[in-house]
Amino acid sequence: MTDREQNPLLEPSPDRTRLTGLPLIQEMPPGVGGIFCVCPALAITMRSAHQALSKCRDYITEGYVYAVDIDLERFFDTVNHGKLIEVLSRKVKDGRVVSLIHKYLNAGVMKEGRYEETPAGVPQGGPLSPVLSNILLNELDIELERRGHKFVRYADDMVILCRSRRSTERTMQNIISFIEGKLLLKVNRDKSKAAYVREVKFLG
Repeated sequence: MTDREQNPLLEPSPDRTRLTGLPLIQEMPPGVGGIFCVCPALAITMRSAHQALSKCRDYITEGYVYAVDIDLERFFDTVNHGKLIEVLSRKVKDGRVVSLIHKYLNAGVMKEGRYEETPAGVPQGGPLSPVLSNILLNELDIELERRGHKFVRYADDMVILCRSRRSTERTMQNIISFIEGKLLLKVNRDKSKAAYVREVKFLG
């Protein structure tokens, strides 16, 4: 799902360093901190790539032998702050926590000794970043569950399993529309594919 482009290591700004020292993660509601997900109705939270691959094999054994692999283009760099805060505000009732996280997102970074603003994206390297990313991607989990899809997500890498090629093509079109239209993320269409499962490299 991700193009696996590695960002240069950015030094957090002084403001962000101060904010990340706050116990914000403790204020998150149960269930939003995990970065691995199977269909939420299964009540399974995955903690390793091995578990994610194992669940994929289970679905394949059940006959779901076609897959939708959607590549999120530069995911951590393109998260829309407004959308993330909107989703976060529905899950975290303490407005002070939401306000602090908003400041954290907008605190900027130090790159080669120079300050740069961060109008979009979630900074990598701290414990809060995967939690915030998961809060946004959990909206995709909920939508996939609502549509009755079999899927496994590991961080920002996800695969949707289907029984037929035709179903994968339809699913891919619909999910791209949701990701770009509702979550305001960008899909790399050149790297995304709907294909027989052996042609898809999940976590590869």
